[in-house]
Amino acid sequence: MTSLKLWQALNASGSAPLYACRSWVNFSGSGGISIRASGNVSSVTKNGTGDYTINFNTAMPDANYSIGVSYGNASGSGAYSMHAPFGTPTVNGVRIAVSTVASPPVLIDAGYINVQIFR
Repeated sequence: MTSLKLWQALNASGSAPLYACRSWVNFSGSGGISIRASGNVSSVTKNGTGDYTINFNTAMPDANYSIGVSYGNASGSGAYSMHAPFGTPTVNGVRIAVSTVASPPVLIDAGYINVQIFR
């Protein structure tokens, strides 16, 4: 596919470059890990309450990627904070943490966690 056809297929306009999402996952962190849907994610490892490692199927070209995370519970109640990365990102995965906004923060297992990796 040519660059022009790709831009047209993505419905993009202008001359700014496009950067694709290299990896993404939508999972439940409460009651055990349950991946709802994903792209380039082999697994999600629970390291402890509110502490997860996202493992990639195919390694990133380097660890200088951008990490986007959103989360919440079905009820929509509560306020949350997110620490990403929680540790040093690697080409094979990234560790994230989900916590309350209380002082001090408390790690929690959110029902809906979404992670996107751009590079």
